[in-house]
Amino acid sequence: MLLLSCYISVIFNMGFWNYLIQHVNLNNDVIFWLTEPILILAAMNFCMQLLFWPYLHRLMVPLLLLLSSAVSYAVMMQNIYFDANMLQNIIQTNPGEASAWLTPQFWMWLVMTGLLSAQWYCWSVHISYPQPCGATYAGAIIAFLTLVVAIILLAYGSYISFFRNNKAVNHLIVPTNIIGAALKTAYNTYDAHRPLPRIGLDASHQLHEQKRLLVSISSR
Repeated sequence: MLLLSCYISVIFNMGFWNYLIQHVNLNNDVIFWLTEPILILAAMNFCMQLLFWPYLHRLMVPLLLLLSSAVSYAVMMQNIYFDANMLQNIIQTNPGEASAWLTPQFWMWLVMTGLLSAQWYCWSVHISYPQPCGATYAGAIIAFLTLVVAIILLAYGSYISFFRNNKAVNHLIVPTNIIGAALKTAYNTYDAHRPLPRIGLDASHQLHEQKRLLVSISSR
């Protein structure tokens, strides 16, 4: 799992690392550069733990590798911020627009980094789960999540400054941007189709007695 997380952190996040090189000065923020690779690796391990369910990981991990390869090419070559809006645009793209984007370079990248790695995973990776595996699984998730929080707290000033000035940079990190976009799109779809709640059902119309107005006119 660590090897897979390293592969995703380095290969699929070239666009993200290139962005950091251009926007973060190494001499001015050494702590950020020392902790950021560890943070990304811990975050990737956390995401991988969520996918490593018995039997299901055989489908979910190769699919994630293929999707990550495609998205990483767009991030790296076209500086695309992959979010829910971008996912919606892809869903609505017609064949003509898609054919203009699916270049030979894209297919080569997809085969070299996505298809081959997915094939290697299916053929070479064999996971033995301890019995019972619930406590071990939960412990691994908590451990990586704790490491992520600890790193952020260690360099809190650097991270809060960076993400405040680069609010959309999280959409460059693969595959967390894919997972986030999918969840956001699913929620938007659910929210758009759920029935509107009826309000004011407890309101009632009350009749009041007609009031009489007496006008008194006095003469001087």
